[in-house]
Amino acid sequence: MIEVSENLKEFAKLTDAAGYKTYLVGGFVRNSLLGLSVDDVDIAGAMPVEDVETICGMAGFKTDVINKKLGTIQIVKDGDRFEYTQFRREEYDETGTHSPNQVEFVTNPKDDAVRRDFTVNAFYYDILEGKLLDFFKGQKDLKRKKLKAVTKPETVFDDDGLRILRLIRFTCELGFNIDSKTYRVAKKCAHKVKDISRERILKEIKIAVNGGLKYRLKNETHGNVIKYFNDLNLWQYIFEGNFKNFKVKQSGKLYKAYLLSDGSNRFTAFMCLVLYNYIKAKSSENNIAFSVNQLLGLSGLKESNKNVQEIYNAYLFVQKLMYLTDVEITSNSNCIAYEKLPFNVKNYLPLVNEDKVNKIKIRIMEMKKSNIPFVEEDLAISNKHLIEEIKIKEQHVSKIRSTLFEMCVEGMIVNDPDILSEQAKFLNEKLLKILADANKRAFEEKRAKDIVRNQEIAIKQEALENAQTKALLESEAPVEQEVSTDSIEDLKVSKKVAMQSPIITESGELEPLKEPAPETEEKKPAKKSASKKTTKTSGAKSKTATTKTTKTSKPKTASVKTTKKAPAKTKTTAKKD
Repeated sequence: MIEVSENLKEFAKLTDAAGYKTYLVGGFVRNSLLGLSVDDVDIAGAMPVEDVETICGMAGFKTDVINKKLGTIQIVKDGDRFEYTQFRREEYDETGTHSPNQVEFVTNPKDDAVRRDFTVNAFYYDILEGKLLDFFKGQKDLKRKKLKAVTKPETVFDDDGLRILRLIRFTCELGFNIDSKTYRVAKKCAHKVKDISRERILKEIKIAVNGGLKYRLKNETHGNVIKYFNDLNLWQYIFEGNFKNFKVKQSGKLYKAYLLSDGSNRFTAFMCLVLYNYIKAKSSENNIAFSVNQLLGLSGLKESNKNVQEIYNAYLFVQKLMYLTDVEITSNSNCIAYEKLPFNVKNYLPLVNEDKVNKIKIRIMEMKKSNIPFVEEDLAISNKHLIEEIKIKEQHVSKIRSTLFEMCVEGMIVNDPDILSEQAKFLNEKLLKILADANKRAFEEKRAKDIVRNQEIAIKQEALENAQTKALLESEAPVEQEVSTDSIEDLKVSKKVAMQSPIITESGELEPLKEPAPETEEKKPAKKSASKKTTKTSGAKSKTATTKTTKTSKPKTASVKTTKKAPAKTKTTAKKD
């Protein structure tokens, strides 16, 4: 007979009166048969959750629906707490995400038992009749200490990838072995673990590494976590990043420290062991902060920030214990760092190197006798004294106190009020000078930047003005006039006008072109002979130009209109010559 509380018997009578039997299920029955302690009380039956709420309310039981889709409700009375689940069948998708996508409520306990994971977890105990229902020969597996899938292992692990982690967890908690066929299929389905949430994976790992402690097993069953994670190649599905073919070495100081660790520090010991192997395997990832975040932070198992920081500090000190000399490890700064570590980490570190930890403890006692501060609050000088007596600005107090603390830790000064006061005055003067020099440099840099900026603005302005001037010249440039040969003198004047360069005034406007000055009487004969010479050579050209002008479309508006008689005159001139 399995011992049952009076409140649970009362509840079973209520459901029985309504035509439904209530059964104890799962770990409660298993542990009772093994003679182990029980924690969670899980019960099941065919009664719908709505009806359970009704009868509980009438009988003074408090209820809280946990998951209506899965038919799960929590029941409480007089400190007794148990979780009721309605019999159901489940269907899963192909991902193995631990959550069924279809649920069908049933009335037969055997149909409900099919959805369980292992035979030793599929017992049903009739509370009122005291009968044990064992549909899958679970009692036989209990005696053999075997973990075996309730049905085909392929179905068990395909439906829910979390069951692979639960398989490992039960080897640690119960000290059981795994059925060979079940294990082969688990290895084949290991990739299903990647579909489980990081938070749920973290929870299973913590339970597994502390598994043997739960039932006070004498053997080191938590070593199974490393053993099976290695053999099933689970690391690549548990942590994000490149963990393919990654293994944790099952030897060395950190592995032994993990095996010797207790419940207060075992998960810390586990993570330090994994970190050490990860950093060693990934030589490019020698940044400890990055590696910790890769495994435990948002990129990894999503552990709390507090625990991530704790494991980071623990691993930093593990590194020191492994690689620093006795003199280095007992420096004041390392002793202070050790003193700040939480209790569970301090308990773990002697497992890595007990001799060095003892030397650190001795040095800490010496430091306390010498009045060496371990925190800034231990300084023998107050903020009020720094502000009122030494006249340090309030915004500079924190910086100066921090510097004084570091100097005391490094043994540069003694933690004495007078010495600290003198040093604070010196630091304040130095700080003020540094700030003044910094302000001066900042002013000069700003001034230099302003000069450069103004020069750039001037260059851009000049370029803009040149561009505007060029555009203006192009829009108002004079066009060469087409002239007839009526007057050689007019032709010469036209050429001079066309070749004249425009003049820009100081105001940026174009100055009107000046007409050529009239020639003096003395130079007229010379120009006449030049005119005759020009007429000979260019007569034909004038005729051609005139003819083209007549045949083509209307001439440009800027050109002088060509007269119809121009060709005749040109010919006459040529004959005379």
